[in-house]
Amino acid sequence: MTKVNVQPEGQTNGDQMTQFTEVAWKKSATYSFDMKQDHFYLLNQGNEVVEVKVGGQTRTIDPGESWGEELEYNSFSVKALTDDDDRGAQFHAIATVYGIPGIDRIKGLQDDFNNANK
Repeated sequence: MTKVNVQPEGQTNGDQMTQFTEVAWKKSATYSFDMKQDHFYLLNQGNEVVEVKVGGQTRTIDPGESWGEELEYNSFSVKALTDDDDRGAQFHAIATVYGIPGIDRIKGLQDDFNNANK
């Protein structure tokens, strides 16, 4: 299991979005977060179909396609559906924690919110 260590980006509505790009291989890889996430999005940027398991759901995503849904989860797994160990599929994932509108505009409130959810 790989812990996602990317800093979330604060949005004007108070949401915190964590996004990163990786490669899915034949063997499934799991990515975990320190706190519960509220929305999941994955874009398949590769040439292989990928399978993603998140929030009790399993989806296959064709090359060039994406899928996003409101789900509660702390981790997700992804793998390329290929018979070739050397063929992977690059993907871009976005995990979102819903926030408090305007939280980023009140000095110190965002830090208090983050510390309370550790």
